[in-house]
Amino acid sequence: MNALEKENTWVTVEKQMFGNPESFEYRFDPKTFNMIEKTRRFYKLKEETAAMKKHVNVRVDNMADQAEKDYTELIKKKDRVMVDKESIEKTISELDSLKNQTLMQTYLEVNNSFMKIFSTLLPGAMATIDLEDINNI
Repeated sequence: MNALEKENTWVTVEKQMFGNPESFEYRFDPKTFNMIEKTRRFYKLKEETAAMKKHVNVRVDNMADQAEKDYTELIKKKDRVMVDKESIEKTISELDSLKNQTLMQTYLEVNNSFMKIFSTLLPGAMATIDLEDINNI
């Protein structure tokens, strides 16, 4: 018994329940214990298990674990894609803003040059280049 207690720490904790008639888990009465009946029940349950294996997918637990891992991996990938999407949208917005600033600066320079050239060619006359929609360059 000492060797069992050293190997299994739970034995020390549960020791007082061994053979106790009030203990469901450790109740054992050698007078009423029928080894032949228990052996028959064991083999009957073994046969039932074998029969069930034909109709039940015993790998379903592994398949469920794999599906859960795949799901978790997909969620991580989705989160990564969403972060990348936000980054790309921010970059596009910044590039659009820079494009609009550059186009507006170019428009002002071209308009200035056009006004100078026009007034040089036709003294006393004035012309400008007007934008149709200043918000949509």
